[in-house]
Amino acid sequence: ICSKCLNFSKDITKFEELKKFLSDFYKKEFHKVREYMGENPLARQAVELAHKHAPKVILATNPIFPMVAQLSRLSWVGLEKEDFDYITTYDNSRFCKPNPNYFLDLLEKFNLNKEEVIVYAKHKNALIEAIEAMCCEDKLYGYQNDLFKEYTKGARLEKVKTTNMGTLYELTYSVQMK
Repeated sequence: ICSKCLNFSKDITKFEELKKFLSDFYKKEFHKVREYMGENPLARQAVELAHKHAPKVILATNPIFPMVAQLSRLSWVGLEKEDFDYITTYDNSRFCKPNPNYFLDLLEKFNLNKEEVIVYAKHKNALIEAIEAMCCEDKLYGYQNDLFKEYTKGARLEKVKTTNMGTLYELTYSVQMK
């Protein structure tokens, strides 16, 4: 794949070839990964339950794949595109997990209040990330810090980097000093 990626940016033909190559990969070869993934027998039940209690069902999986890959992954647990009102991909997302702006962006995109959201997550860390982002919008990761309040007119979280399996965070803010 690397040899095909290196010089495609100025040649639309090569770019189209790369897109086709990746699409074919995610439709065929990518399925080999399934054997290394754990089963999720509750996936179908969780989606059905969500449809009963929520006006929109959004698959907010980390958007590091194109749609074709997300659809392949869904097929592994017996789900499909039509089971969701929206699926995050790298084509339609501005942020990735664990950046709290990932979840806040979805709230804004669908004009949802955090109180209207039901979160289902297979992994505890993913659930914690979503809850922290949606429950503490104005207090994300220390924004309530007295130093920010005292010395700045405003601050915006720009970047979140995790280390140590997501237990430590490096935060980058844009601040406007008083």
